[in-house]
Amino acid sequence: MKFIGALAVFAAVPVVMADWYKITYDTFYDTGTNSVNNFACSGTLDNEGYTTASSLPGFPFIGGAGVITGYDAPDCGTCWQLNYNDNSIYLLAIDYAGEGIFNIGKTAFNTLTNNNTNGVVEATAWQIRQRSISPTSPLSTKLLMKYARPLTTASIFAFSVIAQEIYQVTYDPVYDNASAPVSELACSGILESQGYTDFGSLPAFPRIGGPVFISGYNTGLCGSCWKLTYGENIIYLFAVDYTAKGFNIAQTAFEELTGQSTGIVNAVVLEKDGEFCGYYGAE
Repeated sequence: MKFIGALAVFAAVPVVMADWYKITYDTFYDTGTNSVNNFACSGTLDNEGYTTASSLPGFPFIGGAGVITGYDAPDCGTCWQLNYNDNSIYLLAIDYAGEGIFNIGKTAFNTLTNNNTNGVVEATAWQIRQRSISPTSPLSTKLLMKYARPLTTASIFAFSVIAQEIYQVTYDPVYDNASAPVSELACSGILESQGYTDFGSLPAFPRIGGPVFISGYNTGLCGSCWKLTYGENIIYLFAVDYTAKGFNIAQTAFEELTGQSTGIVNAVVLEKDGEFCGYYGAE
């Protein structure tokens, strides 16, 4: 993995933590004609108008999750990012699985693992938090899982569903170097495939940096766009790198956001559509 170093001192802030899970598969989830009545979340799915597995958002990237403990449990309809080596997928949780397990369709399993023949792997996963989702019906408004699909270069810069929260913001002047090659960044593979060569060629430069949500090389939120608010100041940041906590951004961007040249601040953060960062190909 190619990481730019973050500042050494961090304050306690809320972050998305990745845990390890056992990933298994069941070809039952690959059959599009299966009725949603066969799933533990059938009541929730029926209420939203879904009838078969193939009618679900993201099919065939669906399956069971350990957080779903019974019929229409509160976590029915949640979206999860699963990461195995350099691969990631988004999964819609619609069924029960044992504690610490994701049991998914074989198509999803093969996409995640590059056709691993063992049938069982361990992968990191975290829940992708949603907006406009009611506590009783996580699928309401059907905004859920608009991006429930395997992560590809076509899916970067897309609007996602991370909730607004407060995160620590630090800076690193390395991101201010317009001539630095994108090969130095954790998202280099995706960026190079899109034709970007150096930092100065990136959308929103010098408003670039790393959010905690990028956990490694070419992971799911590479190329996402973020609104950072500090007091009355706002910047839009293009996410291109890893950081351990919060957001680590270019010094120029930090000064624009905070009005100060040094320090560590807490800012309100919200993911936005790619056009806010100067990328107009977003869905």
